[in-house]
Formats: sequence, structure tokens, C-alpha cells
Amino acid sequence: SQDLERMLDQIEDLAKNGARDAARQLLSELQNMLENLQAGRPMQGDQQAGNQMMQSMNELADMIRRQQQLMDETHRAQRGHGQNGEPMSPEEMAEALRRLQQEQQGLEQALQELMDQMEGMGMQPNGKLGQAGEAMGRATGALGEGQPGQAVGEQGEALEALRQGAQAMAQQFANQGPGYNGNPGGQHMP
Repeated sequence: SQDLERMLDQIEDLAKNGARDAARQLLSELQNMLENLQAGRPMQGDQQAGNQMMQSMNELADMIRRQQQLMDETHRAQRGHGQNGEPMSPEEMAEALRRLQQEQQGLEQALQELMDQMEGMGMQPNGKLGQAGEAMGRATGALGEGQPGQAVGEQGEALEALRQGAQAMAQQFANQGPGYNGNPGGQHMP
């Protein structure tokens, strides 16, 4: 789990520095690691729960990526630049903010659905994911009011909370996961 934490820290640093390709690379490593985790443990007839957990983690990783993208675009809009760095007219700016607002709202809903799904699987989504959802809601509001600067701050908060939520979930998965005898040390204990 130290590896996992280090990797998530790197993702965050890279995301902050706008190195999206590197962040993407790390996210895919994170997914591989989770797959190995899953492959490496005896699933006591609970393959399905493990698969669901894996899928939740993948969805979460995807949300981190989407939130990062939204934050980058909002940051660009804040400086009055379009997708390719060209200056935007006030009309284009308003249109861009409206689109960002819709995407941010969609992401917030997707997160809520994922949390409901996890609860349905008997997993405890930690408070961080709830915090991420709240920050997303505030970002949506700021975009609706035409305040991209404020939205960027909220998006950063959402990103950080998502990252911490993913980390806690991955640890929950690594430590016991759904239905593994409640034996935290894996299968080797006397």
C-alpha cells in the first residue's frame, strides 16, 4: 500500500503541474496494480465482489482524470483562452462556461451514483468522496455564476478529495476487500 500511496502522490503532483500525460500513465499503472492485487489473492468464491470493487476503482480513476481535464479547461477559460489557446470572445466564453458547468454537474452525478453503488455492495465509501461531491457542486455553482477562478479552486479541492478517497478505497481493497474472511493479513495467518 506504500507503493499505492506513492503513486497517488505522484499523480497529484503531476496533475498540479499540468503534466497530464504523465498523470494518465500513472493512473494506468494504478489500475494495473489493482488488477495484480486482485489476481494475487485467493478469492473465496467472491470473484464477483472483487470484480465490482475493481470496476469501482476504475471508475474512480476515470473520474480523477475527467476532473483534472475539467480543471485544466476551466483554468484556460479563466485566462480567456479556448481549447487551442486562441482568445475567446465574451459569447464564446459564456458558452464554454456553460459547457463546463454541465460537464461538472454530470461528473458530480456520476460520483453520487458510484457511491450509491458501493453502498449497495456493502462497501463504505469514505467521507472524502462525499467531500469531493460537495466541492464539485460548488464548482458547478461558480461556473454557473461565470466565476471560473473560483471554480478552479473548488475543482482542485474535488480532485484532492477524489484522490484521497481512491487511496482509502484501494487500501480497503488491499487490506480485506469484500468478503475475504475479514482476515486483514491475507491467508497466511496461523
